[in-house]
Order: sequence, then structure tokens, then C-alpha cells
Amino acid sequence: MSKIFAIAFNTWREAIRDRILLLILVFGVLIISAGSILSLLSLGQGERVLFDLGMSGIAVFGLLVTLFIATSVVGKEMDKRTIYLVLTKPVERLHFILGKHLGMSLILTHVLGLMGVVFGVLFWLWTHHLPPALPLGVVGILVELWLLSAVAIVFSTFASPVMSAVYTLATYLIGHLSHDLLVLGEKMPYAGLSYVTKTLYYVLPDLERLNFKNVPFDLPIASSYTAQCAGYGLLYMWVVLFVAVAAFELKEV
Repeated sequence: MSKIFAIAFNTWREAIRDRILLLILVFGVLIISAGSILSLLSLGQGERVLFDLGMSGIAVFGLLVTLFIATSVVGKEMDKRTIYLVLTKPVERLHFILGKHLGMSLILTHVLGLMGVVFGVLFWLWTHHLPPALPLGVVGILVELWLLSAVAIVFSTFASPVMSAVYTLATYLIGHLSHDLLVLGEKMPYAGLSYVTKTLYYVLPDLERLNFKNVPFDLPIASSYTAQCAGYGLLYMWVVLFVAVAAFELKEV
């Protein structure tokens, strides 16, 4: 475990020094802050508008962090040739992949935590209360980005950072539209095609399960439902991580 923690800490430290991360974080905080001003322009729906803009800002800028950093955590090590130094030590490839993902998870937790706190303070200043869905929405986005960072690491084992970002973004979009596959399958005239769409739905990640941004933001959500959704995201994340380890084992480094 110490090897995984060492790699994770080094990944976190390098990302903190990266100016791109700081730039994304600053713009994210500014956009979230601007949402409090735009909410004043709505007619009787200020709290809903403020909540939607804030959560959408956190989700978008968290996704940008994932696309810019997670897609290059493996490729950057190979470009700098530092991966050869790491693997010559008693460090297995399993430790390397898990350490990189843990480092990305720490980065995403810090970034989303900071943006969530800023948004919570702004929401409280404007409305004098905090909706129950706010922390739940941030946690849902965080688990979703942990999963996507695992997907990005899989792609980064065999593709360039640019193509890894494209593939990861495509996975994000497909994951939020996967429910449409079930609807499409029900309209198929042939049972075989319906079976294919259902299979794709169960294979692809269902990211809408982690989307709590559209729930009634002023009402509590059943803890059993949230635990089931979070468990789905974490289980899928671990499956993807083991796929990443298998892909990295096959790569000649």
C-alpha cells in the first residue's frame, strides 16, 4: 500500500503545480459565483436557477480537470521516460495504475470540495439555507468523475493524451444517454436488435444514476437509493481499473 500512496502523492503534487489546474479552478469558481448574479434575473425561480447553474458549473469544470489531467497521467510518464525508473524498482504495474488513479481521485476531491464549499457559501448568502440535494449532488459528481478518471487511465495506456480525452468525453456523453438505448431497443422491430441495445446498456456506464442535479433540490432523497447509486459507480470504477491494469500489463514499456 505504501507504494500506491507514494505514486498517488507524487501524482497529486505534480497536478497541483500544473497551471492548467489552477486556471480551470479559478474559472470554475468565477462561473459558480456568476450564477448567483444570474439567478436575480429569474422570476420566482431564483433558488432553482442558482442551484442548476452552480451544480452544472461544478460538473463541467470537474470534467475539464479529468480530461486535461487524467488522460495524460500515464502518457506523461512515458514521454518523460520516468516510467522506466519507476518500474525498475519493486513496483508492480498494478501499484502504478492504482496509485495514479488514487492521485487523480485526491485531485478531484480537492477541486470539487473547494468549488462545493464556495457554492454552498454563495447559496447560503443568497437564500439563508442550504438544500439537502447540494452535498448529495457534489458527491454524485465526484463519484462520476472518479469513474471517468479510471476510464481515462484505460485509454491513456494505449492512446495519445488528445485521443484519450476524446474517448473519455465520448464515454461521458454516452454514459448520460445510455437510457435512450433501452427506449431504442423497445422500438426495434427485431428481437435480436433489442437484445443488442440492452447488452450495450448493461456494458456501458449509466452515469445518469449519479446525476442528482435534476432532483427536487429542497427535498431529502432516500439514503438507500443514494447508497445503491454510489455503489454502482464505485463497483464500475473498480472493474474499469482492473481493465486498465490488464491493458498496461500487455503494453511493452
